[in-house]
Amino acid sequence: MGNVLNHEMITRILRGEGEEDCSDKEIYERDMLMISKADIIVAIYGHSWGQGYEIAYHIANNGEVICLISEKQTSSAMLNGNPFIERIIYNSAHKNYIHKTEVLLKQAVLGMGS
Repeated sequence: MGNVLNHEMITRILRGEGEEDCSDKEIYERDMLMISKADIIVAIYGHSWGQGYEIAYHIANNGEVICLISEKQTSSAMLNGNPFIERIIYNSAHKNYIHKTEVLLKQAVLGMGS
């Protein structure tokens, strides 16, 4: 099992703190550093240039990617056709579990308990 990289940085991101004080370049450098150190990225699919860029960068550097996609979304051919992305399709019943997992992960990282 891997470790959480740069606990303080991730905690600030999850709390939504400090980004208003960062330049675009600082945000880019911070995010790319975290991505370059990650073994795996789990992404909840959204139509975002930034998310696509981060996923492509991670794959180009031999990283693993799991992408959670709602059955109600139409994902792009670039994502669907990419053999390096594990796609997991979820329905509305699963969405609650995904949300609960996200909350639990944030609590664990932020040390908030349950």
